[in-house]
Amino acid sequence: MRTFRTGDRLRRALVPLAAAAAATLGLPTTAGAAGGSTAVESVRAMTWNICGEAGGTSPADAGYCPYRNEPQKKADAIAEVVRVRNLNVVMLQEVCSGPPVAGGATGPSQLDVILTALGPGWTSATALSERPDGRTNCRGALSGTLGTAILVKGTIDDRPEPVVLPVPLDTDADRSRVLCVGVAGWRTHLCTTHLANNDTLLKSGAYDAQVATLKRTISAYPRVVVGGDFNMGLYHHVIPAKLQPMYDLLTECDRTSYVAGDAADEVTHFTYASATGTYTSSKIDYLFSTAGFTGCDSWTQKADQADYRTTGQPTGVSDHAPLYGYTPATS
Repeated sequence: MRTFRTGDRLRRALVPLAAAAAATLGLPTTAGAAGGSTAVESVRAMTWNICGEAGGTSPADAGYCPYRNEPQKKADAIAEVVRVRNLNVVMLQEVCSGPPVAGGATGPSQLDVILTALGPGWTSATALSERPDGRTNCRGALSGTLGTAILVKGTIDDRPEPVVLPVPLDTDADRSRVLCVGVAGWRTHLCTTHLANNDTLLKSGAYDAQVATLKRTISAYPRVVVGGDFNMGLYHHVIPAKLQPMYDLLTECDRTSYVAGDAADEVTHFTYASATGTYTSSKIDYLFSTAGFTGCDSWTQKADQADYRTTGQPTGVSDHAPLYGYTPATS
């Protein structure tokens, strides 16, 4: 955990917003030139599993997600990270999007609320995720369908068909897709996904097949930034063998320290144990790039870490923390 980003000190250190973000980690403040130029934009991307409609109704339930039915809370948190860290790309997993589903809740979807919070100039693309029973509808008070999304400060002008991951729907695991987009004036493509993982998928080789599908899909792009929830933990700076194909192809953002006091391989996921009020933490969210990175951080304070034995208020808006990184702007 980085000592310069805690409590009131965090708020003071991050103002003014974009300038402080660049100065702190030596990050680019511009996105490069538009189409027709030889310049390559700086992709300032975040990936965040916002557990949009996951989990039960209380912290005692498995997979509990805070503010499950309050999309504005999550939208405000996403918009804050974007402003504070001067981001131009947001990759989301477990997000509700699209029009209301017949028989379900009505009103704006989570993605609609998020886009409103981000303000003008943002465009988005989405891909479905299917539950083990094949359903895709969002539950409870949330409208739309469940899936992943890419949001860009710019115009998405290339929308390849999302690639379905090889996850059998009878294995108690959601099946997602690899979602990739191109942006007008950018030479870099963007991709996100949400890999499924459990004992059955590991033993059958289905997890390896998902990684292979992801690698094959992103290999079509000369320049690419890839982010998502890979459901494969990284511990003590040791690369999981299952993710080695990604490391063979791309640079992962948080594998190194960028400034003094900058911790590498920060955790991104927190699992609450209601009996003890403690959390098990791991790194299962990743950002990769062909161009490398000039800075990277997991904003761990944005993940819920409340002790629900003594409080009813969460400290974050998801069981995941946002992970963000910056690729270099070159010409």
